[in-house]
Amino acid sequence: MKTLSNTIEKIPGLRSLLDKISDTISVFVLTTIEVCIQHQLKGYLRRRLKSSVMAISTKSLTIREQ
Repeated sequence: MKTLSNTIEKIPGLRSLLDKISDTISVFVLTTIEVCIQHQLKGYLRRRLKSSVMAISTKSLTIREQ
């Protein structure tokens, strides 16, 4: 790995090109998975809200019965 890094450093402009490629790939991957993650997060938050409402409703019914 050290030899590869040394070789990359010896070639002018290659390090900046590899950095640009790496950044572009990162942006592509993150924007691609953002849709899936956002959809799953919305579902998770919806379920959490529903369970919280149910817990509050159950607790208020229990308090009224006492």
